[in-house]
Amino acid sequence: MFSLKSFRRITSNKSFIPEVDGLRFVAIITVIFLHTNTNYKRVFGDIIPEGYADSFINHIFAQGGLGVDVFFAISGFILGLPFAKYYLAEGRKVSLKNYFIRRLTRLEPPYLAALLGLFIVPILLLPESMFLSIFGESPAGLIDNLVASIFYVHFLIFGELNPINPVTWSLETEVQFYILAPLISAVLFIKNHRNRRILIVAVILLLDFVIPYTLSDLRDIHLHKSIINYMHSFLVGFAFVDVFLFGLDKMKKSYLWDIIGAVSVILLFSFHPDTVKYERIYFDIGVFGLFMAVFKGNVFNYIFTREFIVVVGGMCYTIYLLHYPVLFVIMKGMNALAISNFTVSIVLNFVVAIVGLLIVSAVFFKLIEQPCMDKNWPTQLKEFFKKRFSKANAEN
Repeated sequence: MFSLKSFRRITSNKSFIPEVDGLRFVAIITVIFLHTNTNYKRVFGDIIPEGYADSFINHIFAQGGLGVDVFFAISGFILGLPFAKYYLAEGRKVSLKNYFIRRLTRLEPPYLAALLGLFIVPILLLPESMFLSIFGESPAGLIDNLVASIFYVHFLIFGELNPINPVTWSLETEVQFYILAPLISAVLFIKNHRNRRILIVAVILLLDFVIPYTLSDLRDIHLHKSIINYMHSFLVGFAFVDVFLFGLDKMKKSYLWDIIGAVSVILLFSFHPDTVKYERIYFDIGVFGLFMAVFKGNVFNYIFTREFIVVVGGMCYTIYLLHYPVLFVIMKGMNALAISNFTVSIVLNFVVAIVGLLIVSAVFFKLIEQPCMDKNWPTQLKEFFKKRFSKANAEN
């Protein structure tokens, strides 16, 4: 029998925090709406009214990139938590060997499966002329892009999005943070409670005020999508680690946090960190306020811990890997219906494309990503093939 719970994330330490997946839902749904809108305009540009570009709904969709920064803050919280427990709360020491192996075995197989699939499947199914029109290059011309993305250095080398899957730039930024997180934790998670909080906030403020002035220089050397530009978001997650460990459990749920959450959402959609200088401080306040509301707001906590929200949030990595090309393919198929009414077309395409995306993602998640959530899967796979090999030898 179908059960939503069977699609939940599997955590390596058996500690499941539904609020985290609720926050992941916020991050992924905003990105989905951004790229559903992007692909709709890409496929159905001929029926879009002139005023749509200036409409409120298009503006809201266009702000969906904020989800990436929320993802970065979540990563800061998730990766910073075990180090903070060790440095500040007498927790178990984090084995760096296990830390990096876990990142590799948990995240690499789905990433490679999606990247290689999105490269190979179009080669097998599409005529060369259509392949060229979609990707702007022949398959041979994309080999360098493929190899660069496999090693998470595509944006550093090319300074532009990968035509195979444009969204992988943020995963390259995530990897940069994974590498630096142990060092950053050692520097920021100092014992003195007051000094620690001052230090974390001071570093975030420094980055918020200084980095915007360097963006043009960073762009010249392909670093404007790197950890340098997005460190502020990861450190918001570090700031929440401090509250999570020292004080969050003593706070009661309150409608006041719902009000703060509502204001935070307005801040997030009003001040995108890549637009105007000094806006990212308001944005970072919004992200932190959203975290607090999801954990401690009566309404926010109730909504973002519902089973469907938690499950979709838990599948966010798969959805993120697949969403851009899947949305495009579904809409290209919908284009055959030749719907001329803009309102009917955009509503129908959004519904069909997003539902289709969730179905495709659920299959990929169940077959590829969820098994990799079991930290023992490499050993289990090795034992499986060892037994099969021994059985085959015995039969011979």
